Amino acid sequence: MPMELKIGKEVLDLADRCNREYHCLKGFLSEPQPRVVGPQRFICHDSDSCAYKFPFGDNFFCTCPVRQAIYETYGK
Repeated sequence: MPMELKIGKEVLDLADRCNREYHCLKGFLSEPQPRVVGPQRFICHDSDSCAYKFPFGDNFFCTCPVRQAIYETYGK
């Protein structure tokens, strides 16, 4: 069973366009690939709909502040 992740309210407020009810905080995460464009973006293989994903070839750039915080805090 995935563990619940904790991220500060100030970061959650930055993700005000989240249409997935912060699904990633419940531990349901795709494995991010190394960052390829600056510190705020990395490749996401999750094909589910998300307001913070932008197509990049067969994958997506993830720009979600919550997902970024999870990556920085938990390394996931």
